[in-house]
Amino acid sequence: MKITVNGQTKEVTTKNLKQIVELLGFDTTNYVIVLNDEIIPKSKVNEVEVKENDEIEILTIMGGG
Repeated sequence: MKITVNGQTKEVTTKNLKQIVELLGFDTTNYVIVLNDEIIPKSKVNEVEVKENDEIEILTIMGGG
């Protein structure tokens, strides 16, 4: 299944959003996910299924000063 992640086309074999994030190597503790212009609450990430041609933005949160 083809999806777009942070502007790049990716081929994935799972529909589970949390698994996709982990497979792509993103830090699974400090991020915000936007799926088709909708912010997905962290509590729901494991329940969301992605569809063909969905657009995902994964924003990593970094602390600093």
